[in-house]
Formats: sequence, structure tokens, C-alpha cells
Amino acid sequence: MAYLENRDIYVFDGYAGADERFGIRVRFINEMAVQNLFVHQLFIRRDDLKNFQPDFTVIAAPYFKAIPEVDGTNSEAFVIINFEKRL
Repeated sequence: MAYLENRDIYVFDGYAGADERFGIRVRFINEMAVQNLFVHQLFIRRDDLKNFQPDFTVIAAPYFKAIPEVDGTNSEAFVIINFEKRL
């Protein structure tokens, strides 16, 4: 998270699934504008975002490179999923 602190980021709040009874609220935090444009086209946008609380949050920081020895990854590129935190 410290990596993103002083960078321009793009945030998109939207929905996966057209049926509101079964849809999932998703927040995307992107480092690149093109990523944000992609999720704008892929996910459903609604006007009722005043009290939006995401079910899942996706953070995309492709320019961040892990240090395997420090971060416990197998390479500098990685994907981390935490279902408990929905992150």
C-alpha cells in the first residue's frame, strides 16, 4: 500500500452481474488509466454509489516489483488473493 501512496491512482466502483439480487459490488484501484478504462467497459456502472460498500476490492499495481527474498514470492510478479478480507 505504501507503494501507491504518492501516485496517481484510478478508482472504479461497479457491479459484476446484472441481477441486483445476485450481483457483486466491486471496487477497482488501478495504477494505470487504461486499466480503469477497461473495468469501466467490463463492469456495470450505476448511479447509486452514494453509500457504496464493495464486496470485493481489486488492487492492480503492475509497475510494483516484489523482492522475492523480502516478500516471500517466487518472482517479482505476483497475484495475492485474500478471501477473508475480500481483497
